[in-house]
Amino acid sequence: MFLQLCPPAIAKCNALQRFPCNPLGDECYNDINRIYAYDRGGIIVIINNSDKESYIELPAWSGVYDDVITGEKKTAYNQVLRLTIGPQTYHILKREF
Repeated sequence: MFLQLCPPAIAKCNALQRFPCNPLGDECYNDINRIYAYDRGGIIVIINNSDKESYIELPAWSGVYDDVITGEKKTAYNQVLRLTIGPQTYHILKREF
């Protein structure tokens, strides 16, 4: 299932050419819960590769983030982004400037 999630996520990230992907970005992962996240200069990609919904807290600049896929707005307070991610899903968040 994880490999099926990757191509759409990569396509969305590549479509956001205003923010080039840097191979050396901040990465967070939890192998026990199979949650993976990385930050590429204003773009945060979060992947849940488990069969369970998970609540996560990520270090992020305080402010509003747009979910590129759903259009929802997520807000980070005190440099922490808190959200729940469903099983076998991903989010691509773009920081509003």
